[in-house]
Amino acid sequence: MMPADWHVSAACRGSAEADLFFAPQTPLNVARALEICHGCPVQTDCADEALTGRIEHGIWGGLTEDDRAAIWRQELWEAAQTR
Repeated sequence: MMPADWHVSAACRGSAEADLFFAPQTPLNVARALEICHGCPVQTDCADEALTGRIEHGIWGGLTEDDRAAIWRQELWEAAQTR
């Protein structure tokens, strides 16, 4: 899929629950958003965009804000180890 085209196939697109992805990250909101992400055909593209674009807010591609922050910390740590 083309990088800009993945949005049209997202499971959250046009969903009545789309606000969940940017709502306060309560356990209930996160669980429901991740449930939607789990069945999404473009979950990997979405997560990749959030990670490479350093998007800090919201749930993207099945990754919470904390998940992405942990991945970025790990990448920084690994980069520091190779120096």
